[in-house]
Parts: sequence; C-alpha cells; structure tokens
Amino acid sequence: MTLVPEGSQDRLLEGCEIIGKAAQDVSAPMWEVFAIQSYGQDVEIERGRVSLAGGGGEGGYCIRVVDSGRTGFAYSTTPDNAVEMVRKAMRTCALTPAIEGLELPEDAGSTPVEGMWDSKVDQITPEELMQQADQVIEKVSELDSRAVVTGGGMALSCHVGALLTSQGISSAGRISSHSAGIQVSIDEDDRITSGWSSMGSRSLVSDFDGMCEEGVEWAISTRNLIDVEKNVEDAQVLFTHRGISGLFSNIFCSALRGEKLSRGESVWSGKFGQSILAPHLSLVDDGRLPGGAGSGTRDGEGLPTRVTSLIDSGRLVSGIWATRDAAEQVEAGNVESADSTGNAGRGGHHSPPVTSFNNLILSSSDRQIERESMIEEMEHGYLVQSVMGAHTANPSSGDFSVTTSSILRVKDGEVVGAVKQAGLSGNLPAAFSKEVSLAQMNKATPLWSGGSIIVPDVLLRQGIRVNSS
Repeated sequence: MTLVPEGSQDRLLEGCEIIGKAAQDVSAPMWEVFAIQSYGQDVEIERGRVSLAGGGGEGGYCIRVVDSGRTGFAYSTTPDNAVEMVRKAMRTCALTPAIEGLELPEDAGSTPVEGMWDSKVDQITPEELMQQADQVIEKVSELDSRAVVTGGGMALSCHVGALLTSQGISSAGRISSHSAGIQVSIDEDDRITSGWSSMGSRSLVSDFDGMCEEGVEWAISTRNLIDVEKNVEDAQVLFTHRGISGLFSNIFCSALRGEKLSRGESVWSGKFGQSILAPHLSLVDDGRLPGGAGSGTRDGEGLPTRVTSLIDSGRLVSGIWATRDAAEQVEAGNVESADSTGNAGRGGHHSPPVTSFNNLILSSSDRQIERESMIEEMEHGYLVQSVMGAHTANPSSGDFSVTTSSILRVKDGEVVGAVKQAGLSGNLPAAFSKEVSLAQMNKATPLWSGGSIIVPDVLLRQGIRVNSS
C-alpha cells in the first residue's frame, strides 16, 4: 500500500486538459490550469505518549485567465464543473484593472532537481510511523530520565502536481517529505523547563538522535538559572540557526521581494549596487538545491527554477520576482524593467501564484567554526535558541523587539547559566552589516532552520540590545 494512488499524475493532467479545453472553447486568450493532490499521515505526541494518529488527502484545480493585462481566477475540487470555473474566471477578469504588458510565460523548459521524491516515504505504514514516535519518546527518556516529550509529532506527506497552459507548458511531478518535531520538558523541583527541536527531509528519516539530543540539551541547560542585573545592555549574541530563522525570514525575505524594493517599502530600497551587509556575506535564492524545501523543476508559473544572487559580497544585486509583480511595477514606473526570476510559488489550488522564495541560503567567505568555538571567542554575551514575536519585526526598517526564555549567558568563553527571560531588540540588517560570523553547518540539510531558509548559527557582535529580567 502507498500514500499516492497509482496514476495520480496522469489523472491530474487529464483534469487540467478538461479545464483547458473549456477555456479554449470560450476563446480565453491566455490561461493556466494548476492541480495539486496531497496525501499525508501524522502522529501526535502528548505527555510522553502517542496521543493521535491520522491521515488523509486533499486537493483540487484552479485556472487563471489573462486577457489584455486583466486576470481572473477560479478553483474547484474537481474538473467536473470546468465550464463554470472558466466562466467565473472570465467574469472576474473583466472586473480587474489591466496591467500593461502582463502575459503568461512561454515554455522555457525545466530544470532537473535531485532528491525531491523518495518512494520509501510513500510506502511507510501508519504502524511504522507510530513506531518511530515511540522510538523518539524512548530515546529522550534514555538521555535523561526526567525528560518527557510533552508535545510534537511525526508527519509524512506526498504531493502530486500538474500544470497546463495555453503557452505550451505541460508538466507534472511529485515530491515527498518526512518531518518530526518535539518539545522536551523537565518538571522537577516545582519548575518546568523545555527545549524544542525538529528536523525534516524529502527522504525517509531513520535517525532522530540528533533532534532528541538537542531538545534534551536545552531543557537541561535552561534549568541552571543565574542571577543577572536587570538592565539593558549592548551585547554579543550568538543565535542558533533556530533562534535566528524567524527574524531572518520576517525581515530579509520581505525586504528582498522585488515589489517591496521598487515601491520603497524595503529597508534596502534604492540601494542596488551598494554595500548593505558585511563584505564576506552573500545571499542566494536557489531553486535547484537537491532535496530543498522550495526546490522544483519549475516554479509555480512553469518557468525553470534557477539560482539568483541577491546579495554578493555584501552588495545588493537583485530582488525576486514573479510575472505579475514584475509587470505591475514596470507599468507603475517604479522600476525600469523587471522579469520573473523563477520565484512564483503556490500555496495550493485556492489562490493564484505569488512571489515567494525557493531556498534562501546565507554564506560567508570568512572562516567558519563550530558553535562551541564561537562561544569560546565571545568575551561576554548570550546564546539564544528561540525567540517569541518574530512576526512583529519591521521589514521596512529592519527593527525588531522580541522576547526569549531560551537564553544562556556566556562569560569568558563559557556558558555560566540560564537567564529566566530577556528582551532582545535592535536592527537586524545593521547588525549583519557590522562584525558578524557564521558557524559551520555540520548538518546542512535542505530543510535546515526555517523550511526554505538556510542560515547557520550566527554571532552578531554589535547592534543587539539585551534586556535581562
């Protein structure tokens, strides 16, 4: 038995052809039909035991029509009402403002990407997934008898998709994923401390020891509370890859979208060609990363994925675009020219494609060392594993103010204890433009810190304020 029924790709394409034929019958000038079907299994863990196991599938079809720069959209769970879908999209199209120059892309081929499908994920049974959950629970207990997996779970998913357009694009494919996440808690002496860890892969995962060790490590390390003076100080902060991912995503990802840059809504608007980060830092969006969370042979509009350099040796060189946003900003006069960078993404069949990142990867040309060595090099500072409130960060200014209860104090190159809670604030782009170091990624998996955000541990030596409490 498999998650994905045999012949799923062919059936989705056949459904797309039915809807495409309906669009042709009403003489829709340009159209694209997208279909997706998702299948999954999941196991929830609660209070040290498997509490729920489930599975299922969902999906559907959508059509986007483009006529003289106007767009219309409609969706359905099946292609059976193709005619009504097309009529609805055409009615919507007639009501929307026109964007001069907006056209659907022609077929430009596809990009082979390795590691996106593992048949073992498709074949794993619910019983085997539950056994994995039990193994994780047991491993955590082995590492520390006080430790309990109080939340989290395991999940498998397989997605089949198809795209058919009036411009000659016809494509179908499938991807798999296997992920797990756990919250480990220690309840002792009337005090509860916790640690969170997760992992994921396009391939079947068999070894969860590293995830368990990290969760237990933070549940233990945050128990050793020390007294700290309640004041605000500028300090060095070493963010783990999990600790930085939320802030990095909410500020950098938004600030590097082409339409944000062109409309003056990004902290880096008007700074193309200028130095915006430390000279040793570079940032690329890689849609071809083998097994990447955001990788694919084509983007959501059918264009071949590619590697786009966004920041090269500290200098801003590009933003990301999808077709509609590029045409809209050119027509508005906010940018002289813009074309899709292969960054159209789809969240499902309920909405049209939007500009989104594939796999955002931060790298350094400087020496990169392990986390322990970075701690040793810190004269005084803090180690942060997670933050709360990253979604409140301002991509237009780069400012942020968050809190954390997963924070350790470092003195003379050693962790001396945990701080009960602290506030962190500053300007992230400014901090990354000064003295900053990246750690080695010993486990640089495609699903590293935030899905498609691949950032290692980061030591920010300036620009971060810590308010201990």
